[in-house]
Amino acid sequence: MSIRKLQKLVGMASLQNTREVSLRANTKEVEPPTLYEPSSFDNLTLDSFYTLLNIQLDSVDFVPLEKFHSFAHKKARLFGFKVVDSYAVPPTKTLLKLDKPKESKQIKEIVIPTYHRFLRLSKVLTLRLPLFVHFMQIHAPAGVKMTIREYKDSDDEIRYIPDDILESRKAELLSLDDPKTRKLLGWE
Repeated sequence: MSIRKLQKLVGMASLQNTREVSLRANTKEVEPPTLYEPSSFDNLTLDSFYTLLNIQLDSVDFVPLEKFHSFAHKKARLFGFKVVDSYAVPPTKTLLKLDKPKESKQIKEIVIPTYHRFLRLSKVLTLRLPLFVHFMQIHAPAGVKMTIREYKDSDDEIRYIPDDILESRKAELLSLDDPKTRKLLGWE
């Protein structure tokens, strides 16, 4: 080999070494623990909570709904959520009318009840809620519909069954306040 070729090869190697040295000199030193774990996670707080959540479970079949309601209650406690309330409400009934396509006469009328169960949770950590929802969806029996929403005051109105006798007595009392009714009864 000629001397010029050697000088060119050595010169290129020295150029590469100077480039590497200059790149290393420009980078800052990184400690091994912070190489894979960012330091910004040290100041992270995990205290974001949902105050109150309602989980509504609906199904046409009563037995799987009851068992899944019990299962959801236990798993919610295992996830660290506080179960404030767990209750059932009266079923809603759907009327189905079966008829033949070319006839005007109906064959049957079927009443299908839909059962409802509720879980009210508090102190639900926002990081654990998606895991809980996914877990419940995987383990939900066929036909059970799960709805999760934030608590509203109107959610309590569903719980109370209206008393027809009491409502009729209230209507009677309100009618007695009418001036025409008072006059007919001789109170005025």
